Amino acid sequence: MINPYAETNWQTDHQIVSISHAHSESQDQFNHLVAGGVQHYAISNYYPSSPTYPLTNFFDNIPEGVIASPNAEHHSSSVDGTTIHVFHFNSLGSTFSSGKPRGETPIGLDGLDWAMAFNEILNNLQYEDAGGITLNHPSWSAAQTYIMRINLFNWFCRFLDHDQRVLGLEIFNTAKELESGESMEVNIKLWDNILSTGRRCWGFCVPDHEGQKRDDWEGRNILLVPNVTEHECLKAYRDGRFYGKLANTNLVFRSIYLSPSNILTVDTENADTINIISNGENVYTGSGNHAVYKANNSTKYIRVEAHTNSDSIFSQPIMFDKKKGSTIKNIIRWT
Repeated sequence: MINPYAETNWQTDHQIVSISHAHSESQDQFNHLVAGGVQHYAISNYYPSSPTYPLTNFFDNIPEGVIASPNAEHHSSSVDGTTIHVFHFNSLGSTFSSGKPRGETPIGLDGLDWAMAFNEILNNLQYEDAGGITLNHPSWSAAQTYIMRINLFNWFCRFLDHDQRVLGLEIFNTAKELESGESMEVNIKLWDNILSTGRRCWGFCVPDHEGQKRDDWEGRNILLVPNVTEHECLKAYRDGRFYGKLANTNLVFRSIYLSPSNILTVDTENADTINIISNGENVYTGSGNHAVYKANNSTKYIRVEAHTNSDSIFSQPIMFDKKKGSTIKNIIRWT
């Protein structure tokens, strides 16, 4: 079993607003992220794909108490010999850099094989036990090119199998939602189908470019940490001790607890409804801030969502069955 919340002390751990994929190239753009309540900054600029770290080297006005980690968005690697410019991934907690400024060559990773690129990222992690790789905006990437579309599920399973430090995929990306091609519904379907194979895969919510433009951007991760340090924040990402959240509201998880007899108890604050998803199906829907559900022998994973009319939060999965199933599935119908 993998329970990312097993060591969380919900009464004393800090809930830290963090970004795992957000661009910011000026003080004005940085101020939009500040207005969105961010405390842990892992800014992921590209062209070049180089860490915006430390923040004092890039911005003049940084609020007190802010912490940061190196990160960058990498692109233009090859999969099975084909360079795919729209396959993007982030190097959360890594000092690895790639590419040149816009208009210069080489472009991004310049066709470097994805596995070699992943290894370079992982070899340059700040901490051995923290950080990793995120797989970005899957449905947008798939909508841009046929080869990505027909291979999306199998390739993402393959990427996750490469190393346990390939952490998961973006289930919500504000910027790409506002462009054609990205769909949270498709991303979550992909997420559930991957989880149903027994693969551990964390889900990320991000603003991407929208955090550059306005204060009311959506897409953040809430890290659960005993101490507010850079290392602990990156460890939370590695271990799945966080949950995804869309808006800057007071909707929060207050407890996610699995008993020794596999009874899941969930407590939220300010939720209208709670949904529990298992094996790709909604197995519980209830109103209010409290839910209880008992897993059974066929349960491969459980995850939790809570919603209001203006916000949603998404827990990470608790994995019961780590056996990997077939990667040959027709899971997404594209229109």
